[in-house]
Amino acid sequence: MTVHEEACRPGLDRTPGHTPSMRRAWSRARCVLVLAVLLGAGGAAATGRADETIRVHYLPNDKPLSYRDEAGRARGQYIRIMDLLGRSAAVAFVYESYPWPRAEGMIRQGTLDAFVAVPSEERQSFVLFAPTPMVETRHLIYHRASDPRLDHVETRADLHGLLQLTTVGNQTIETYDPATVRAVRTFDLMLKMVDAGRADYFIGDPLLVPPIAARLGLASRIRGSRAPFLGAFSFCFGLRKDYPGAAGIIARLDTAIRSARQSGEIDRILAMPQ
Repeated sequence: MTVHEEACRPGLDRTPGHTPSMRRAWSRARCVLVLAVLLGAGGAAATGRADETIRVHYLPNDKPLSYRDEAGRARGQYIRIMDLLGRSAAVAFVYESYPWPRAEGMIRQGTLDAFVAVPSEERQSFVLFAPTPMVETRHLIYHRASDPRLDHVETRADLHGLLQLTTVGNQTIETYDPATVRAVRTFDLMLKMVDAGRADYFIGDPLLVPPIAARLGLASRIRGSRAPFLGAFSFCFGLRKDYPGAAGIIARLDTAIRSARQSGEIDRILAMPQ
């Protein structure tokens, strides 16, 4: 079963700064709004009513996974997936966008409810994650296509002395030489710096990096290479532990995730052009 256009119409990004009229329109509509990495509008669950409204953080510049369109609406593959899950689990999602470290802090403080992220040990101290991953991926080493040093990396020692980039607040991408790691704000900047020779590589998601490189005109200049020591990463829906009824909500969402994965619906959404 495919996602119908009606079910996937984009939702309103409720980031502070939207006008009162936009917020009143949302209130009248009472529709499910979806967004994530991590996330548009959703219909109610198949039972017809959303039992919970959850404020979810999303990344507005990670097209095709999640992004904010020109009208200020949340779009992307993760949005469509969350919409599907919300309908199945009777959950309405409202999406807000903040810098990642701030979003994690807000979830800790209870001023934001949820995100889609890798369930690191530190995050599990304040977030309850759905056991079934929403998306799984195996990261690659991204580097200049003209740099032969990174074509055939076999061990971590092969990366010693090379300048690695990572994103601010990243808890899940290993760093192999802490003395030569620099944190920057966006994947766009990482790609541009590697292309310009200001850094040697970064480790990234093959669902995310190639579309960004293509948008920047760098598709032929940046290459993703495998390394034996790079394992798979699981991106899971996480809800703050002190959200009322968190365990029950996570159980419903986990059932929806397992169903969507078994049916192939999540893979079909990830394959849709944006």
